[in-house]
Amino acid sequence: GLEHKHKETVRGRFILQVEEAFNAGESKENRQHDGYNRTMKVVLTDGSQTIRGAELRKIPQLRWDTPAGVKVCVRDFEVRRGVALLGADNLQVLGGFVADLERQRLDTVDAREKALRRQIVRDVRERDPDDPEDGPDASQMQGGQPRVSGSQREPQGQQGPGQQQQRQQQQ
Repeated sequence: GLEHKHKETVRGRFILQVEEAFNAGESKENRQHDGYNRTMKVVLTDGSQTIRGAELRKIPQLRWDTPAGVKVCVRDFEVRRGVALLGADNLQVLGGFVADLERQRLDTVDAREKALRRQIVRDVRERDPDDPEDGPDASQMQGGQPRVSGSQREPQGQQGPGQQQQRQQQQ
């Protein structure tokens, strides 16, 4: 198989199915995003063998949320240490998906996002509210913004004309 090839070119055109696509250039928590450090890795299959691929040159049609089971055409690609080196010049996304595989992929993404949310909540709860470097904790937040006490608000003289009129109407 391909996993034992190194510094070889595989010639021909191959219609393959994407089993998984993820951004290996990001941390495990952020792989479900196309970030600045984007390096897509894919797991491809022809139905009998599995091929690992890495994005050597950006493939705009290939994203972290590419549906599982989408078909691609791969042609004339280099292999390094068993990994197909891919780019827009040798991989074309054809389309489609496999419903069962896509459902499993979405379940996995949902589970990862839920785990990340739980970790964020744990981190917020573990913060020291008296440590200014930890920033405001959840109990000090109001509508996603830190609560501001009356003494921390800007003096009325520094407010814009629209804000002054609004305050006068409220009184």
